[in-house]
Amino acid sequence: MRRCVWAVLLLFVSLSLEAAAPFYQVSTQVSSQAPEVRAQAAGKALKDMLWRLTGGKQAEQNAAMAKVFSQAETYADSFTYTGAGEVTFAFSPQALNQLIKDYALPYWPANRPKILVWASINGQWPAAGDANSDGIAQLKAQAVLRGINLVFPKYDSEDLTALSLEQFKALDNEALLNASFRYSLDTIMAVQWSDDGSRWQFDHRGDKRTGDNAVQGINALADFLTARYAVGGNGSVASGATAVISINAANFAQFKQINDYLKKHSLITASRLLQSNGRELVFEISLRASLSQFNGSLALDQRLEPSANPEGMGSLNTPLNYRWIAN
Repeated sequence: MRRCVWAVLLLFVSLSLEAAAPFYQVSTQVSSQAPEVRAQAAGKALKDMLWRLTGGKQAEQNAAMAKVFSQAETYADSFTYTGAGEVTFAFSPQALNQLIKDYALPYWPANRPKILVWASINGQWPAAGDANSDGIAQLKAQAVLRGINLVFPKYDSEDLTALSLEQFKALDNEALLNASFRYSLDTIMAVQWSDDGSRWQFDHRGDKRTGDNAVQGINALADFLTARYAVGGNGSVASGATAVISINAANFAQFKQINDYLKKHSLITASRLLQSNGRELVFEISLRASLSQFNGSLALDQRLEPSANPEGMGSLNTPLNYRWIAN
């Protein structure tokens, strides 16, 4: 139960560099498969990838990064052409992580929370065949571009009892939140899509925004969340906290899991084992963010939980205590 409460109360969470592969894939249109055309497409794809990963367009506005975009293919592990005149680049998470560090860009972790989206199409709840309608498809495409995870209600009897079409048309925020409670997500978006245009509203922990053009609403939501949860990006290499932490491991297998987890967590720039006293493992970690931001990043992974003095700065004599949550 405690783990569920954490998942609801803490929206943003850690990034493991081994997040789902599609997050690091970007597709773009090409006129041919010529190398020079592909190189130009790679530059555009890398700009889109960094927009997704940082939450903003600081990278492409940075003159110092012009050489990076001209050599964008070197940051990709692979590329694939499709019959639709597209090329898809699969970028290296490790290379991008280093790029972000080198240029002190903002960093919005890839393991992001799900956004619950209620949608109506021409004044009606979507039928089974509407799930991939043009309007919904445009929403999904923009969400992919910005790295936002959209989920949709079941629209079953429980949903439709809790939220009537009349309440939805009025964008009744209280009714929307009540109907959304069963999904345990604290970012809710409502989209009214019609042939004449669209309206949107989102609510994140009581902070609400509204507007027209649902595709732009996705951008507004992404910008809103970035402003609150991206770390770094102050124009110089971020110098976050350094702390000594203590974690209990039941066996060698858990020790390896913990060690790998710390090394791959992208808010951690360095991790070093200081002591191993029986089951107690003591690490020194250096962070690209504050310790508070790091603690707030652990909820979705649900592998490491602060168990004492989460806001303090640990030392070797008084390390901060964390609990490892086994699978």
